[in-house]
Amino acid sequence: HWCEDPMLDRNNPLYKMTRALIRMRKACFPLQTAADLPAKAIDGVDQELAYWKLPVLEENETLPEEQPRIMLVVLRMVDTPNLEYSKYVFPEIPEAYAEGQAFVDLFDGTRLAVVYKDENRTILLVPGNLATSHVAIFAPLGSITADSVGDWSVCKGVSLQKLEEYSCAAQSSWFPMWGTLSTSIIWILAVVLILAVNSRTSIYLSVVMEPTCPSICQPAGLR
Repeated sequence: HWCEDPMLDRNNPLYKMTRALIRMRKACFPLQTAADLPAKAIDGVDQELAYWKLPVLEENETLPEEQPRIMLVVLRMVDTPNLEYSKYVFPEIPEAYAEGQAFVDLFDGTRLAVVYKDENRTILLVPGNLATSHVAIFAPLGSITADSVGDWSVCKGVSLQKLEEYSCAAQSSWFPMWGTLSTSIIWILAVVLILAVNSRTSIYLSVVMEPTCPSICQPAGLR
């Protein structure tokens, strides 16, 4: 059945990742904007790409209290697994987070980053990961909640639509496919009916064994 195709399997890790990213973006204001700032790393793995996401508000618009004021996106691609931590310097934002504030990975609630101050800089200390390649999205602890449809988290303050439960077994059953089944039966019956109606029709075949000179009738007199 088509729903058993590996590319359409909803248990596929790529499908789950895509669905999680879509729901995170719908729930988190900073992820909905194009306001990206490169995350300056002062220590950590070289093979990481990180950037800050900031919310963009219209005039006289205020950010809901439960929403994060800044988020960190980290793309990690390393040759060998390692647990080296990384340090990223916070950009200048209004109402900066206090030292000791925890940030949590939306994909893994057990991975916590922490804010601390070093001289005049505010830094986010991000833990390492054993995976050679992965994506992480960090948001302040207290501004996120577990998503009801997956094992990831989303931002608070936004009501997300509950996804329809999907079952390949149900999609493969006879009843939901009654339209396709009925059409197939009608076509089969139509072919059988045509063959039955023309069952007494004779078909003659003419086989030419060798060329012959045609006999042309020519009327007498001038033409």
